[in-house]
Amino acid sequence: MRFFIVLAVLLSTAGVAVYYQCAKKGQGKAHVEQHQPTESPLTTIPTHEPQTKEETAQAYDAGKDCLYRLYLFATVAGVFVALSGIYAIYKQTEATAQSVKAAEKSVKLQEVALKQWVNIGNWDITIDSGQLLSVFFNLLNPTNIPLTLKAIYVKCSAGQETEQHNIEVESVLAPGNPYIGNIFIRLTDRQINDLKSVPLFIGIECRVLFADASDKHWEQFFKRMLTAPHGISDVPDTRIIPGVMELANSLRESSTLPKKQAD
Repeated sequence: MRFFIVLAVLLSTAGVAVYYQCAKKGQGKAHVEQHQPTESPLTTIPTHEPQTKEETAQAYDAGKDCLYRLYLFATVAGVFVALSGIYAIYKQTEATAQSVKAAEKSVKLQEVALKQWVNIGNWDITIDSGQLLSVFFNLLNPTNIPLTLKAIYVKCSAGQETEQHNIEVESVLAPGNPYIGNIFIRLTDRQINDLKSVPLFIGIECRVLFADASDKHWEQFFKRMLTAPHGISDVPDTRIIPGVMELANSLRESSTLPKKQAD
């Protein structure tokens, strides 16, 4: 904006100077003609001669017209101003495009920085006197921002025995404050007997639905293999840390809602 103001001032000043010089030159010529000696009316015999075409064409000299010169100068200056304006618009458009790209990049970086997920861990298992195998776990929020748990679907398998647990929740999972889960499966007499000499393998499939801080819904899937050591059945109701093998961990955006909300 300042550039166009300065340019307009310079062009206006130059135009006034051109007009002033032209007018001054015209005044000087008129002054010279005014002081030239004239012929005596007694010795001069007025005669009338018809104007030729050449004299008519030379009667008006645009090059000596100050207003025409000023008009011509203004026209040329206007062209330069217009070209300067087009260039300024181009540069402004280019700067705007770069600003938009920078803003998009900043938004993407913020989305990456604010991305949320959950972890599952801190496994414990016990077997009570009624041959009920209980599995305890923690669902943790490793990010710095609270998220909202929607549902936890867990399938527990031991040999041919399988149990499905659907835990529908609507609670805030804050950083450093894990959700404590508990699932169970009843073992057969043969499995209890085998546990005296061989370990028991427990398959866990867990699907967690949650909403992040921007209310975007996510689905995270875990698959783990737990190993209950042999001899655990000899110490009922004692929590033992099992061996853990991580088989799967995936996160994807989801529009799935818990059944009670979908209804």
